[in-house]
Amino acid sequence: MKKLVLTASLCLAIALIFASIACEGDQGLKGPQGPDGEPGDDAMLTPPRDRVFALAIFNGTQRDHNGANAATLTFDTTASPSSSVVVANKIDEVPVIDGVFEGADVWGENSSNLTLEHQAFADNYIYEAKVIASYDDHNMYFMVQWSEVSQGKYEVGENNRHRDWSFDPDTGVFVVNDVYEDRVALMFQDSETLLDQWKIYGCLNGCHVGEGLPDNMLSPSASISIDTWQWGAMRAEKLEMGMDRALSSIGFVEDGGVAAIHQNLVEIQRIVDEQTIFDTIPIYMHVKQIEDPEFQPDDILWDYYATPYSDTLSWTDDSYIPGWYAMSPSAGNDVLKSAGQFSAGTWTVEFSRPRVTEDPFDVEF
Repeated sequence: MKKLVLTASLCLAIALIFASIACEGDQGLKGPQGPDGEPGDDAMLTPPRDRVFALAIFNGTQRDHNGANAATLTFDTTASPSSSVVVANKIDEVPVIDGVFEGADVWGENSSNLTLEHQAFADNYIYEAKVIASYDDHNMYFMVQWSEVSQGKYEVGENNRHRDWSFDPDTGVFVVNDVYEDRVALMFQDSETLLDQWKIYGCLNGCHVGEGLPDNMLSPSASISIDTWQWGAMRAEKLEMGMDRALSSIGFVEDGGVAAIHQNLVEIQRIVDEQTIFDTIPIYMHVKQIEDPEFQPDDILWDYYATPYSDTLSWTDDSYIPGWYAMSPSAGNDVLKSAGQFSAGTWTVEFSRPRVTEDPFDVEF
């Protein structure tokens, strides 16, 4: 009897649960629509803050450069471009970074012809550069354009080799060629302690503190670094990546991680006539040069073609070894894109970089 009562109670409970789930009452009438809310604004990332930057242009030499020590970059759309002021453009279309200027329809209307001055060592006679700065919600873009001048030791032409190696049959060793690429550098800094001097003197105060010479380029203190974007006609052009470095109180330092390009050079000791001398040799050569010492590799030696340099091969005066080797960079070392084109005596170089990166040396826009 008790089992029968329990069974009946259980069945009744289950039936009530199903009834409560399956059965709903009639819904009431829909109420009137409420009033419209306040109109909203389109989502927009805040424009970057104004800053002062420095510009340096090299014409196929190691040290000689002309530039602008302290140029103003402003995001104030009411400002006017001038020989020392660059007004940034807010753009919708992403420029192609290939060294071919796509015009104001892509880059924006504002452009500046910056006045350049002789900086150190020899004057390279480049006194003006066209600069355009543009930005979108994600990236900053720069275009720098200048014409070379034929005067003195300078000739109008594309210098796209940089410190490579040639074999000297008289001495039986490879020697580094004193050839240098055309290149341009942009420099930015964020330190509040240097800001007032940087606004006035720029690179004269922040870069050339070691007696004003490029060989002694240093930042003023250990707490200050100067973010440097550099394009080179050989080094950056072959990789389509700019050289992203920071100038510190001990000189230039690479952004953290593995950089894309490295100089193919190591210092060694030799015994000559019972005297110890210091010398330099290549670190790597192209793997095809093992069988053919006269094989002519490209200007940059990629790591998958590289093999340790050997001084026992039958090198000739036609033998050549690249002065730089490249490898895949680590994340963060590939964010600065750059490319350049030389046409009718004029270089057009373009850069792009995310406005914000994870590298502590990179300035934020």
